[in-house]
Amino acid sequence: MDPEGLQMADKIKQRYQERVQFLFMDQQSYLSFPSEKDISNSLPKLTSLIDPNLKGIAESMKEKKVASYQESLYEKYVAFLRKWEKSGNI
Repeated sequence: MDPEGLQMADKIKQRYQERVQFLFMDQQSYLSFPSEKDISNSLPKLTSLIDPNLKGIAESMKEKKVASYQESLYEKYVAFLRKWEKSGNI
């Protein structure tokens, strides 16, 4: 997650509203997997966000000034998909 990624997610959320739900794109996931990539120059892009959940992530980004990449969440994605598959919702 970085400012550009949050901007893209916000545009998708505004367009599709309740029909879209982001998986592990939340403040807890952001804080759990910080990278060392400095995003200070991109922080102004966060001011245009509309979605309240994304704004929460943005506040943490402004404080930490680093990105958090969802590739780090690989194990969480795999566990989620296995659980989902077993539930028969596929």
